[in-house]
Amino acid sequence: MVTIQQLVSIRKFRTRMKKIHKSFRPMLQSSPQRKAIVTKVSVRTPKKPNSALRTIATGYIYLILKKKSPFSKKFAKQSKISKPKRRKILIHIHGEVKHSSSHTVSEHAQILIAGGRPNDVPGVKLRPIRGKFDCNPIKGRSKRLSYYGKFK
Repeated sequence: MVTIQQLVSIRKFRTRMKKIHKSFRPMLQSSPQRKAIVTKVSVRTPKKPNSALRTIATGYIYLILKKKSPFSKKFAKQSKISKPKRRKILIHIHGEVKHSSSHTVSEHAQILIAGGRPNDVPGVKLRPIRGKFDCNPIKGRSKRLSYYGKFK
């Protein structure tokens, strides 16, 4: 049986606890889109019931580092050596794989990425915005135009 003192202490503890919000796409750093550089384009097979090939691009994103105050002592040391930090990412290039107007993403291509994942490829949580930078739009598309990079 729970005593009154235990109930009071539990209630105090619960009111002080803050909910921790976990980001689904931490690599975007709470921005809607980010610019990425592709290092390799490959094809993967999805999970069990599906069988179509999925085009996956491996690339990296430059991370935005939080700037420290210029009044701190560590700032002078950090400003001398500044290496950009990168994070490796997997990007699903949507659209048909073996089609004449599929995609033109190759090595060293710059693409604009956003959140959105295919449900049957594990570990892939990003997609490119078609029609921006080096990723061409899909020709002959009539529905969901902005998602596939075709604008009227």
